[in-house]
Amino acid sequence: MLSGGSAVKSGAAITAGATNESGVLVKNSGSLTLRNVAVSTTGKSPSSDDSSFYGLDAGVLAFSKGTITETGGSVTTTGDGANGVLGSNSITVTGSSLTGSVNRGVMI
Repeated sequence: MLSGGSAVKSGAAITAGATNESGVLVKNSGSLTLRNVAVSTTGKSPSSDDSSFYGLDAGVLAFSKGTITETGGSVTTTGDGANGVLGSNSITVTGSSLTGSVNRGVMI
């Protein structure tokens, strides 16, 4: 999680398996750049609405003026209702693979 400030992460694997846990979370005007990062989540929120509107179990999530730029890499979600990419501000995804068994893909 990045709350404010800025950061760059390259060539890493990020895994989140707990219920209601997102793989990448940026908020409070934070700015994160991901380069060739593999993000995977397996959690299953008990509420489809919470997944849809609040990003629980999302692979990549930005809100409260958070921004994410992802180049290359992948986002994989397998939890019921989990979004691959969810944002209320700015998320840019270029050349990345989005995969999910029961997810909603991209929601902005």
